Amino acid sequence: MSKVVGSEIVKYKRTWLWILPLIIPFIIILANALNIFLRYDTIVQQAAQDGMTMWDPIWIFSFFLILLAVPLEVTLVTSIIANIEHQGNSWKSIFSMLVSRFHVYLNKFVWSTVLTIISGFILMIGIIVLGMMLGNDTFPWTHILGFSLFPFLTAIPLIALQLWLALTFQNQAIPITIGSLGILLTILGGQLLLGRWLPWTFYIQVLPSPDQEVVGLPWGIVGTSFIIGLLLLCFGLLHFRKKEFA
Repeated sequence: MSKVVGSEIVKYKRTWLWILPLIIPFIIILANALNIFLRYDTIVQQAAQDGMTMWDPIWIFSFFLILLAVPLEVTLVTSIIANIEHQGNSWKSIFSMLVSRFHVYLNKFVWSTVLTIISGFILMIGIIVLGMMLGNDTFPWTHILGFSLFPFLTAIPLIALQLWLALTFQNQAIPITIGSLGILLTILGGQLLLGRWLPWTFYIQVLPSPDQEVVGLPWGIVGTSFIIGLLLLCFGLLHFRKKEFA
């Protein structure tokens, strides 16, 4: 297992995989900052009229950015991790290392999950800094976590699904297309009969409403997403163990 982890690190160093967890939250914070500071006087006036704080513009704009950012990052991270092996035709070499397919698959899932959640932590720090720059002296942690760490944390079912697809299809255009179409399922999820159980909708369910006083953090949704993610991980693993690689 240690050999697999070591070889993965060497392979990932040759890609821009390490930059993704930084790029996604940076774009969200930068877009938020530009939106607010370019319209600063208007936003301040509107906030005063509506009884809002300077946190509210961050929540409103972040909602639409996170809607796109989470599935985009998950799709790209899992696709890059899988495509390294597909392009190099290195599956037989990996399996010859006397390491079980279970450990190979689990290792790639852990890397995908860790890199995705790192983005959530970075985004949380960025939102706190931006809020302080806007003069906020209180920190509504339910909203801060809800618009930063929690959407990435509840993306685990989506990570399990996209990794399964990325490892199954050598042509990465297929999982990338499915990941892109998943954004539509995110938007339509609430209108579908079982929409709330789709892998694409959990990260939206944890987003708090900007004008709603939330009593607690949505740990129930987080726990449910973990269970669904674990089930998808098991299905993907069972398929991966039986799959023939060229």
